[in-house]
Amino acid sequence: MNKGIVYFKLFLPITLIVIVAYILLAKYISPDFGLKPAILVGMINLILYGVGSILIFPAFSKPPDQFVSRFMILTTIQLLLTLFMMAFLVYKKVYILKTTLLHFLCVFVILLIVQSALLIRFSNRKEK
Repeated sequence: MNKGIVYFKLFLPITLIVIVAYILLAKYISPDFGLKPAILVGMINLILYGVGSILIFPAFSKPPDQFVSRFMILTTIQLLLTLFMMAFLVYKKVYILKTTLLHFLCVFVILLIVQSALLIRFSNRKEK
């Protein structure tokens, strides 16, 4: 099976689990934060990483140096989009802004670590 398909089938459920766990934790641990901002943070991260997975998918069939280039471009795009989304949230004056941005960054970093680990794991794996 193609490494890209295996990566996508593994990363998407992990992303959904992390986001659902975050929303449940945000709802029950800090009830003053609210469900709407938690869902907003989760959906923005889901879109960022969903688009990122689609962008990296063709790189699995490329040579290692092109894969690394695509990985670096992907990470740069994700970081720039994150900064843009944070600026947008500041501009829109979202309720509990500092908490929302902190939650957004925490979920983003957790998913970035998971994504990087999976990409490294699957880029080194030989096709069967």
